[in-house]
Amino acid sequence: MATTTETARSSAADGADVELGRRAKGLRMRGTTGIYLGRLGIVVVILVAWQLASGSLLPKYLISNPVDVADRLYHLFAGGSVWSDIGITAEELLLGYAIGVIGGLVVGLMLGTWKMAAAVLEPLLAAVNSVPKIALAPLFLLWFGIGLGWA
Repeated sequence: MATTTETARSSAADGADVELGRRAKGLRMRGTTGIYLGRLGIVVVILVAWQLASGSLLPKYLISNPVDVADRLYHLFAGGSVWSDIGITAEELLLGYAIGVIGGLVVGLMLGTWKMAAAVLEPLLAAVNSVPKIALAPLFLLWFGIGLGWA
């Protein structure tokens, strides 16, 4: 008799769990929709404020407006001139990523394998790592220039 009562309780608990799961899923769906609508609302408010500020609060030579930006973007993509720029950027990104991965792997293996190399290079690497990366950007532009050397 005890097993029948336990089975009935277990079935009732499972049914309650299923019902709670359905309610929670419904709340998640409504909550997710509200979040997306809130985000969309913020973007719309920013675009409207930008459009209103352009020309009326600030002179046109200081700030553009979203309509002109969208029009220019459309013409760049429709004319096809932007696709070659995207291709060059993708090539540079992949090449830079590959060089960084290979260089990091070599240096990491070297520092992990040879204690002497780790002892010698650790202060230098700590010093370089403490420099803000944005501060290195102008130096990299001076050292390496803009664009690929062979392109």
